[in-house]
Amino acid sequence: MKVIITESQLEKSVFKYLDMKDPYVLKTSHSYMFFTSRQTIEEGENPIMSYSIRDKDCFISSDFAGDVASIFSLFPDNALSLISDWVENKLGVEVTYYYSDFGAD
Repeated sequence: MKVIITESQLEKSVFKYLDMKDPYVLKTSHSYMFFTSRQTIEEGENPIMSYSIRDKDCFISSDFAGDVASIFSLFPDNALSLISDWVENKLGVEVTYYYSDFGAD
């Protein structure tokens, strides 16, 4: 069954999903880093997202973006855009550039 939703409904759905994921945010003097949980920091895992305060850019891991793209049937760039919009909203900052490590494997 196909369901047609508006762009704003899609954004709200993705934002709600990301809010439910409730990533742990670690703030440093130069960045915000998002982890799946506090425990993953202690285990040495890489962040799923990071925001550079100085450069105003947002890195989103391909695994995380791929999950969002798959769940919502989005193209990778659409998922990255929506995730970076969520980061802006969550942190109250401006993201001037977003990128990922898609294809780096």
